[in-house]
Amino acid sequence: MVRRFGLGRVGDKAGGLAGAVRSEPTMFLGRMDMRKIGGSFVGAGVAAGRADMGDLHQNDLVFHFRADTGITEATGVSAWEDQVSGSVTLAQDTAGSQPAYDATETVGTLANAGAMTFDGSNDLLSSTSVTVTGQPIHIFFVYKPITWTNNDSPFSGKGGDTTSCHHMQITSTPQAGVASGVDPGGVQNFTLGEWCLAIALFNGTSTTLARNDGTPEGDADNENLDMAEGFFLGAQAAIVQHANIAVGELAIYDVNKTGGDLTDIKDYFNDQYGLW
Repeated sequence: MVRRFGLGRVGDKAGGLAGAVRSEPTMFLGRMDMRKIGGSFVGAGVAAGRADMGDLHQNDLVFHFRADTGITEATGVSAWEDQVSGSVTLAQDTAGSQPAYDATETVGTLANAGAMTFDGSNDLLSSTSVTVTGQPIHIFFVYKPITWTNNDSPFSGKGGDTTSCHHMQITSTPQAGVASGVDPGGVQNFTLGEWCLAIALFNGTSTTLARNDGTPEGDADNENLDMAEGFFLGAQAAIVQHANIAVGELAIYDVNKTGGDLTDIKDYFNDQYGLW
């Protein structure tokens, strides 16, 4: 059975079932929560501290996915709907490659936030419609590394052939970096079992990776691949190097966000999840 979850959007866009369900607004912890009457379109319990998705800085935001909203569940997650377009999805048709979903998972300090888990073997969500042509690309990614294998990729944007701009695991420390081509840089330390915000900026010689509110580390190799051909969550663009991770939220901007804009974006994530 397919279940649809929709939180954070009031109206018939919630969960992507426009006009297909009858719903009523209910008040829960001071915000609106859409629930289908007498069916399987439900909302997970909204924990204190949960922000509306519209509270995220909107200028230059091209894609926004959150694991309490727009989830279609079959064997696992078969589709995850972008809440900027309200129609584009990261998807997986093969049942055995769908990440598991838990609507009650605690992300950081936020109970019942919802998250999906990629098994590091073959789980993958992807889309040829989640694209950004050219750099810069600024990606904000809430996730938890579960196990660590050198070269595995939590996410990857396909930029041509099998190369990509990607976030990849390095060594068994664990560490991870970014690359907009072949050679990774911007190396940061991560902790297994700990939720964090990875901030990846793909921007030529100004490419960087930051973890939470820490200092960005640079990758000055001047690799300039973009994600013009699609986006892959849980693996590298060549459908290899699958990562064993849990994922809570993903936001993609098509400019380099700096100054007050960057602070606002980080505050949105940390105020919800208490990551630092």
